[in-house]
Amino acid sequence: TACGSLRELSPDIAHLASLKTLDLSNNQLSEVPAELADCPKLKEVNFRGNKLTDRRLEKMVHGCQTKSILEYLRSGGRGGGRGKGKAEGPEKEEARRRRRERRRRESGEGEEEEVDHAGRLLLRVLHVSENPAPLTVQVSPTVRDVRPFIVGAVVRGMDLKPGNALRRFLTSQTKLHEDVCEKRTAATIATHDLQAVRGPLLYTARPPQDLKIVPLGRKEVKAKDLVRQLQLEAEEHRKQKKRQNLSGLHRYLHLLDG
Repeated sequence: TACGSLRELSPDIAHLASLKTLDLSNNQLSEVPAELADCPKLKEVNFRGNKLTDRRLEKMVHGCQTKSILEYLRSGGRGGGRGKGKAEGPEKEEARRRRRERRRRESGEGEEEEVDHAGRLLLRVLHVSENPAPLTVQVSPTVRDVRPFIVGAVVRGMDLKPGNALRRFLTSQTKLHEDVCEKRTAATIATHDLQAVRGPLLYTARPPQDLKIVPLGRKEVKAKDLVRQLQLEAEEHRKQKKRQNLSGLHRYLHLLDG
C-alpha cells in the first residue's frame, strides 16, 4: 500500500500472475526485487518516495515508464533484492525467461498483449463521405507552379500532454523533414490543433508583397517584410555564434531565394 512502513518486498511477488498495478509510494523500501519483472500483467508501478539504494533506479521511478523500470530489473539492475546487483549467468536468465513465458501463457497475457499490440498498429481510416461535416481544403490554381499537391488528414485519439510526448512528436516530424522531405525541398509537414482550425481552408500562393501572415508569437506582417526580418536575424545570429551554419527556422530561408 502507498504511504506505509513497508521495508521489504518479497521476491514471491512474481507469483501474483494477475497483478496489474502496484503502488508502494512513500514507504521505506531500499531495494526492489528483480522478480517483480516476472509479473506477466504488471502495467503500472509507483515507487516514488522510497529511499532506494540504487541511484539509477531511484531516478527511473521518478521519470521513466513502468516498461523501462521492469526492463532494468529484468536485465539485472542493481535494484534487485535477490542478486544485490550481480548480473545473472545465462542459464539463470534463460530459466527466468522460460518462467515468464509460462506464466504469461497460463494467465492468457501473451494473447492479450498480441491483440493489444495489433490494435495499436491499426489505423481506422474514415473517408470524407463518412463525415457529416468534413473539414475541406480549397486548392487555388496559383499553387500549380510552386507546390501543386497537398495531402490533409484529421488524426484523432492522440494525447500529446503526458511527459515529453509533444517533444518526441516534433522530433519525429523534424527527422521526416530532414530525410524523407529532403530538408523541406520536396515537401513540408504542418501539424495543427484541430480545435484552433476554422474551415474551409484555402491552399494558395500569392506574391510576397500581397501575402500577410501571423507568425507564431508575432504580430501580422507582410511576407516580404517577414523574410527580410528573418534574414537580418539570421545574419545577427551568425555573427554572435561566429559560425557559417544556421540553425532552427533560419536554415530554411534559402528556399525562398528567387
